[in-house]
Amino acid sequence: MLDHPLATIENLRVEFQTKDGPVVGVEDVSFEIRPGETICIVGESGSGKSVSSLSLMRLIEYGGGDIAGGRLLFKRGNGDEIDLAKTDQSLMRTIRGNEIGMIFQEPMTALNPVFTVGRQLTEGLRMHKGLNKAEAEARALDLLKQVRIPEPERRLAQYPHELSGGMRQRVVIAMALACEPRLLIADEPNDEADIDNASGTDKTEVVVEGAGYVVVDDLKADLDASSFTGQLEITRGQITGGAEDDVDIIVGSQGASVDLGQAINETYIDASYM
Repeated sequence: MLDHPLATIENLRVEFQTKDGPVVGVEDVSFEIRPGETICIVGESGSGKSVSSLSLMRLIEYGGGDIAGGRLLFKRGNGDEIDLAKTDQSLMRTIRGNEIGMIFQEPMTALNPVFTVGRQLTEGLRMHKGLNKAEAEARALDLLKQVRIPEPERRLAQYPHELSGGMRQRVVIAMALACEPRLLIADEPNDEADIDNASGTDKTEVVVEGAGYVVVDDLKADLDASSFTGQLEITRGQITGGAEDDVDIIVGSQGASVDLGQAINETYIDASYM
């Protein structure tokens, strides 16, 4: 049912162990994401936005954190609802990048410097979708075209350091959406968005948090631009209301897939008009 939450975060508490004892990263954070909803989590730097997002991906423990309390309920494509907080890592590896995608805040550190863009785009497709090499490469090329990277055939053979920051940002977006995840988490997804990759199209400059970003006019015209259906403010690790600070975005798809163009539309356009 579309009105059933795709993900439910209940009383999330995350702690980081230090020599002086545990430090609480987020405490008693609760919210729901329903199919078709776009939930925006806002707050100042260090307030716990990324900690909450990484907890949902179960990546927080790789950064020294520990989910000390709460539940992270997720409704899988087969209809089963599981608590991600208690899911073993072997199952999480089948969910991360497949049923839950994440656009990371720092594309340079999110991409592996020793592998080509093509290798990194095709790895998840072959692992999660069972595509052969030719099929995965064709899909990767299509993804780069959809995120409007110039000379996409050439970019597949390049390494991350050979791309501009804006191109790397678009590659990370393409990777997050490659397997058509049911849930998309975007951790400040336009931090390194460039203004040069829409050559040949009309461009509109908008200002988000004092930085200039470009919204492609034909992207807004061709795709459904939906406004945020929810906005949460997080302060010192706790949900406190609504605000206008840095932005993390969580998108719940309608059904079993996310349309690439619409997801980019939501992360780049909706954030611009928050």
